[in-house]
Amino acid sequence: WPAAAHQTFLIADIYVLKDGRRIEGVLVKEDKGILTVKTGVGEIQIARADLQEILSQKTAAQEFEERFSKARSAEEFFQAGEFAASKKLKREALKAWNQAIAVDPDHAPSRAALGFVLYKGQWLTPEARDARQAADEALEMAARGLVRYQDRWVTPEDKARLEQGLV
Repeated sequence: WPAAAHQTFLIADIYVLKDGRRIEGVLVKEDKGILTVKTGVGEIQIARADLQEILSQKTAAQEFEERFSKARSAEEFFQAGEFAASKKLKREALKAWNQAIAVDPDHAPSRAALGFVLYKGQWLTPEARDARQAADEALEMAARGLVRYQDRWVTPEDKARLEQGLV
């Protein structure tokens, strides 16, 4: 196998070892029966004698890039992100979901995948939603004439009594 035929942008191989392990990568070189294979975690060496078979196919990252490059709609980018997430390609999944909301800012599945929540028609982080809910609650309680005392809402009269130690 010439090394030029196994660049990272081409089809990668799955090296099936006689003990059943499978290694996905691209052949870098072969020397004296030892194959040097570039994997997602670095280069490893495999003795040809330990191989059961070599299967040619795309890596998960290559499959993602193909799906991502073909995507046009928010749903297609979302599906590319779901594929990446299923293959534990976190960075790629985030890239796809962010592209989905760039195409359609209200694409609910992508927003949810990115951790956003919908609050009163606006997509927020959970922390921002909690802060907004607390502020909304404070406005609502103030409008009802209540004030905060420790961890609860009470009337101003009850607050004065509580501060005097009266129950």
